[in-house]
Amino acid sequence: MVVLPSYIKGVIVGLLLSDAWLNMGNPGGQARLGLKQSLKHAGYLLSVFFMLAHYFKSYPKFGLAKLKGKVFPYLTISSRSLACFTELYYQFYVTLPGST
Repeated sequence: MVVLPSYIKGVIVGLLLSDAWLNMGNPGGQARLGLKQSLKHAGYLLSVFFMLAHYFKSYPKFGLAKLKGKVFPYLTISSRSLACFTELYYQFYVTLPGST
């Protein structure tokens, strides 16, 4: 199992308290970390990516979001599914009986 060093865990907790999220893929699977930022905040997202690159499965991806008729470019990153993220998932998210 991957064990997060304490300073990396601190960075991830800080991200979760701001813009990042954890989600469970498949039932019984592991959680993954995600972060999405507008293109004007690309420097921030890239600094997070390079700090945590070991945990990500691919480079940041570019996308376009449409909101109220306007198009906004963004970058997003998604980590690999790991047990260390699942531990954090259960610390930050309420799960209902019968759900994952």
